[in-house]
Amino acid sequence: MDNTALTGLTLPSTLIQLGYQTFYECTNLKSISIPSGVTEIGNGTFYNCTSLTSVTFESGSNLKDLDGSTFYGCSSLQHLEFPDTLEILWNGEFINCSLLVDITFHSVVPPELHDNTIISANQTLTIYVPAESVDAYKTANRWSVAANRIQAIP
Repeated sequence: MDNTALTGLTLPSTLIQLGYQTFYECTNLKSISIPSGVTEIGNGTFYNCTSLTSVTFESGSNLKDLDGSTFYGCSSLQHLEFPDTLEILWNGEFINCSLLVDITFHSVVPPELHDNTIISANQTLTIYVPAESVDAYKTANRWSVAANRIQAIP
């Protein structure tokens, strides 16, 4: 299916999951707002969405799970900010996100990582976390490889 014409859309507020490769190679998709009811974003949902510059999570977001390669190849993304409900990230989430400067995690408890390519793919990526959780992130399993890049949310 050719998804290249899609530049943006409004998702229904009743949505609870974005399934496997929902927006796979939507190369002209520029921005998206994720409804607060979404708890899981499936594997490869935004895979190679090379024009994607903005992903926002609506207030009161219930996102718990990024199911692998979610943002793989999103080469125009510069900043990502995840809600405090995020609990788990699978593998390859941010590979080939060449412009990604920083990611903010609002979770007080470091989300579980299933591999460290999520944070080691881009060695200049700054990872912002709640001030009271900086040490927890720096010493958490798989997060520790990026300890020198983990900082308190400004």
